[in-house]
Amino acid sequence: MRLKHNILIAFLCLCTLSCSSTRSTRTSERIRHQESLRALEEGKLQLKGGDYEKAVNAFLESVKLDDSNALAHESLGWAYFSLMQNEKASQEFNRAIALNPNCKEAHLGIGYLHFMSSHYDQAVDAFTRAIQIDPDYASAHAALGRVFYKQDLIDQAILELKQSIKLDRREAMSYYILAEIYEKKGFPDKAETYRKRMYDIFRQMTDRKETMQERTQ
Repeated sequence: MRLKHNILIAFLCLCTLSCSSTRSTRTSERIRHQESLRALEEGKLQLKGGDYEKAVNAFLESVKLDDSNALAHESLGWAYFSLMQNEKASQEFNRAIALNPNCKEAHLGIGYLHFMSSHYDQAVDAFTRAIQIDPDYASAHAALGRVFYKQDLIDQAILELKQSIKLDRREAMSYYILAEIYEKKGFPDKAETYRKRMYDIFRQMTDRKETMQERTQ
């Protein structure tokens, strides 16, 4: 009888230890996830501020803490892209897509890498995939229009560039290319309208940047 009692006590102790260990593991995982998100947000701030080296370090810390976070890999890809480390950028964009096939920003990044290498057909595929994921993705429409312009597919370029502006009037590059297109087509007034809008956007961006710098001083 006493033997059975001792066995029962031992079993209960093991169950308690097991439950305690499970709770401890879950707590540890939750803390790591929170720290990963903190590093991710820090990286975003550094990327936005133009300090790409610090952004890379922050994003690397984020993926080290949680390698399953597609957003962290995609963000790291953009930081490498900004440093012109294209091979590393490609690896991170592809890793993000492997974790989340619907990561439109990673598809956009892959498209730009192909575009920079003059692999225009592959760039079209990547930008098109981003648009399939989100038909209202202005940056992808702008990028696709830019590729079509490079391929001398002018009518298609105009459609995509105008769509990007319709979705986001801050797409300065779309205004620039449209101005070039209409200048070549012999419509200087229309070209000047798009060019003026582009300058207005750049002026607003400069004003916002100067305001932010004044606030941080």
